[in-house]
Amino acid sequence: MDKSAYSYLRFLSGDENAFADIVKESRTGLTYFINSIVRNVDAAE
Repeated sequence: MDKSAYSYLRFLSGDENAFADIVKESRTGLTYFINSIVRNVDAAE
């Protein structure tokens, strides 16, 4: 199991700190995704 999947399972189990780990692990992809919606990289970050 990779780290992201493990963090997700921790989050589903109620570990609130796991959400921060998910965001850290996925930050670049999340930024690109949000930027594709808002069309502003500063806002996306």
